[in-house]
Amino acid sequence: MIKRIFSLFIFGLISFPVMAGDIYRYVDEDGRVHYTDEPPPQYGSQAEQLDLGGVQTYDAARVPQTPEPPTRSDSNAAPLRYEVVEMLRPRPEETIRDPSHTLTVSVRLTPPLRTKQGHSLQYFVDGKPSGGPTTSTSRTLTEVFRGTHSVQVVVLDKSGRQVGQTETRSVFMKPPSVNR
Repeated sequence: MIKRIFSLFIFGLISFPVMAGDIYRYVDEDGRVHYTDEPPPQYGSQAEQLDLGGVQTYDAARVPQTPEPPTRSDSNAAPLRYEVVEMLRPRPEETIRDPSHTLTVSVRLTPPLRTKQGHSLQYFVDGKPSGGPTTSTSRTLTEVFRGTHSVQVVVLDKSGRQVGQTETRSVFMKPPSVNR
């Protein structure tokens, strides 16, 4: 570690004179402007030495800080409720024949999910969470095997408290039939 720091220090000392070198500007016969650290021999008389005048700095304008809007304490705040939390898919007691053992669940919320307040949706199959909370109103649940299953979606606030839920629906997962 010390060798690296020492190497960087030496490299900085060696490169310092290069950074402080002269800069020349010249125009070639095609009218293109060139900048270089050495005047080219064929344009020696035309090359002009530039004075860069030191390091350029810029002071950004200060942005006035706006006060945070007052927030109500959780004890006084009324919980944010949803007028409608409805499961669109699957339909009640729907029979699903899917060889990949997946089940797509879709919900509708009125008003829309309040993601800016940290609200999320938790999908449940047979009373157990299927994946983590999400902000998507549609999710494909995997590994839902043959049999009768209950499906529900719960709306959670940022602290994990339930602020809404769909009704629990029963669905029937069956293997695809083969016609003989």
